Amino acid sequence: MASCGNWVGVAYTRHICCYSLEESMGWQRSFCSPVLSKTPEKICLNTKGHLMLAASFGNEIKLWNCKPQAQQVEIGTFDLKSPVNALFFIGPQLVAISSAGKVGVWHYSNQNWTAQGVYEITSYTSVGSLLVWGSSNGIINSIDV
Repeated sequence: MASCGNWVGVAYTRHICCYSLEESMGWQRSFCSPVLSKTPEKICLNTKGHLMLAASFGNEIKLWNCKPQAQQVEIGTFDLKSPVNALFFIGPQLVAISSAGKVGVWHYSNQNWTAQGVYEITSYTSVGSLLVWGSSNGIINSIDV
C-alpha cells in the first residue's frame, strides 16, 4: 500500500487500484491498472498536479498518469537494470534506488528516464528537490532532481 494526500494505492496480485476519500461518500475507487503480468513489489503515488502511480517489478518500473473515472495513460516502462529497493517521488520526479548501486530518475518536465550506476547505496533521503545518498565507499552523494 501507498498513500498521498487523500489517496491510497493498493497493490493486489495482478493489478493496482487507487482509492480517493470523498467527504460525502467515503472511499471511492478512482483507478485500476490493467491486468499485470507480474506481481507488484513496490508502489508509490504522487498527487502534485495529476495523480501518478508507479510500481516496480524486480528491475522494471511502470508509471501511469491516472485520470478521473478509471482512465489511465501509461507513461512508460523503465529498466533500472538492478532490483528496485526504493520507489518514491520527489516533487513530480519519480526516483528508483537499488542498493546494488543504481539510481534512476524519471523527469516530469522532459518525460525522460535516466539511470546511472554508483557505488553500493547504504542509505538515502530527500531534502527538498535533492536526492542524497551514502555509498559503501564512504562518500555522500547528491543530485538535484
